[in-house]
This record gives sequence, structure tokens and C-alpha cells, in this order.
Amino acid sequence: MSSTSIHAVLRADRATHGFAAWRGIADTLLVRIGEGHRMRRAMASLHEIDDRTLKDIAVDRCEIACLAKLGQGTRR
Repeated sequence: MSSTSIHAVLRADRATHGFAAWRGIADTLLVRIGEGHRMRRAMASLHEIDDRTLKDIAVDRCEIACLAKLGQGTRR
């Protein structure tokens, strides 16, 4: 192998690692954006429920944000 081709392989390897790092960052960002969206959607849904129904399920209006945030990590 000539020295030119070795340098080309090393450059390509560094570029691949750089892409993988950026892809990892992008994936993390998209997951966090999705979690925030689900939390806001859950909060909106809970805010639409009338006071009597919230009382029946033992939830106060002031607890809605906490419930939405706690439910963010659970999957069904």
C-alpha cells in the first residue's frame, strides 16, 4: 500500500467517526424533543378534563405538570 492510500484510509476513518458522533447527538436531540412533545400533549389532555373527573381519579390541577413529567419515561 502506498503512503497516499494509507492517508486516504485514515482520513475516511476520521470522517466516519465524526459522522457517527454527530448522528449520536442528533438522535439524542430528537428523542428529547419527542419526550417534550409527549409531555406537553399529556398536560394538554389532563387540562381538558373537568374538575369532577380529576377528583374521581385523585388528581389535583396543580399535580398535572408533575404527572405529565413522570409519565414521560413510561411505555405501554
